[in-house]
Amino acid sequence: MRRSRLKQKGYETKARLLEVAAQLFAERGFNGAGVREICKQAKINISAINYHFGSKKELYLEVFRTYLIPKTLEIRDNFKNLVSQKPKTLKGVVEALAEAVLLNPIDEKQRKIIFSLIVRELTNDSETSKFVLKKVLNPLLEEFSKAIYPFFSSKQDLKLFAFSVISQIIFFNFFKPWIREVFGTTSYTSEFKQKIIKHIAEFSTCLENFC
Repeated sequence: MRRSRLKQKGYETKARLLEVAAQLFAERGFNGAGVREICKQAKINISAINYHFGSKKELYLEVFRTYLIPKTLEIRDNFKNLVSQKPKTLKGVVEALAEAVLLNPIDEKQRKIIFSLIVRELTNDSETSKFVLKKVLNPLLEEFSKAIYPFFSSKQDLKLFAFSVISQIIFFNFFKPWIREVFGTTSYTSEFKQKIIKHIAEFSTCLENFC
């Protein structure tokens, strides 16, 4: 029984460290978030980081493994399911991706953390940024590229199209405060999300080369 309680306490300590570390890494970056500050805010002894993760760097990577990778894989699997239900057209594939991302449930706090972590790493050419690309972004990009492959004869055009669509989706998903201000709305209603999804699908496929 005592061993079970200790094991549970270990899980709780690790989870608390990850939660605080994710917030601080998102706000300050890897170098700006110190180990002492993370442990202080988590109210945990500083030795706990080495015990549970081995190092600050491993803690940082574990934040991505815990918060970003599962969400990406969830969106990817949802996209694959939606594609199978849509018309077999380029517009249908784009609409499926927009739905998979924009209709995926995520609270505002988690959205901000994920966006901040990704943006920080994508502006660096580091070992961690390569990890983020490989484990977080590429799985979804590869699945989307595979779905739109039949509509393109040029790999370069396919990649440009894929990045263009994904950029639109990222903007509408992560720049909500600005969008709400511009549109004069206090929330992303279901109706407004559907309007965005339709817009992305129609706008992306109305160009001459893709009609």
